[in-house]
Amino acid sequence: METWTPIPENVTVEIALAPPKPVALDPARTALVIVDMQKALCDPGFPRYHPRFGSTIAGNRRILDLTRMVGAERIFIKSIRVPNSPEFTVFGAKPKLLVGSPETEIVDELQPIDGEPIVEKYTHDPFARSGLDDLLDEKGIIPGEWSIIVTGVNASVCAHAAVLGFSNRNFHTVVPVDCTASRAIEDEAVTFRQYLSPAYNFNVELTRSDLISFES
Repeated sequence: METWTPIPENVTVEIALAPPKPVALDPARTALVIVDMQKALCDPGFPRYHPRFGSTIAGNRRILDLTRMVGAERIFIKSIRVPNSPEFTVFGAKPKLLVGSPETEIVDELQPIDGEPIVEKYTHDPFARSGLDDLLDEKGIIPGEWSIIVTGVNASVCAHAAVLGFSNRNFHTVVPVDCTASRAIEDEAVTFRQYLSPAYNFNVELTRSDLISFES
């Protein structure tokens, strides 16, 4: 029997990432899912803002405009919390993203328009008790047939949870790397490396917003 070896307190890892690739999609079977592009993280007027998050607005705007132009589906995901959330009352996290607070608003540059639903989630997981699965069913967004473009922040937290959720539900999942970010580039690299591994690279692709095209 092999002996378990503990991980050292300090680990240095060199991560090789393949360059983003062009992706051609069918607009009739593609949905853009924008995750947590909210003022809390993406507006410099709020204390939890980070420039890396703010830098993703331009890419998100580019792919949002493109999907609107070609008629692909668009869905916004928004993180909110209630005051009695177990995150605060049981586990002692500092309250944030409380329902109705200005920090929960989607940034001005990416405001949804009529026909673009907003799914409110109460944890990092966009599928947990949010109604997202039901919305996909209502719209006829079918696993194995549709592509999902996932953008937003944090690349290694909530956007990551969305990517894994769609991948695990057997959707072709597309991640434009200029449309997502973490506070540290190292965290992004670790996350993207996971998508390039055999566990995910069969249905997750890394690209950029300017490398996505649509073909009917």
